[in-house]
Amino acid sequence: MVAPAGSFGSPIYVPTPGGFSCLPGCRESFTATAHIKAVDGGGEGGGKRIVLEETYEVPLAALELGGDLQRL
Repeated sequence: MVAPAGSFGSPIYVPTPGGFSCLPGCRESFTATAHIKAVDGGGEGGGKRIVLEETYEVPLAALELGGDLQRL
């Protein structure tokens, strides 16, 4: 998933052991794009070649990052 850095809102309060806090909290974007790849492992057992079957793009997905993952 990807989203433009400027599309994330202000920090949101989240529950913590010391009560609700927005430091660091989490941030959300509602203009993310999800890129999905469906693959076939080539059948039973190991050592088979992975074959790409289909790809999808889902626009206007929601992406939420919390804690240290929201370094913008």
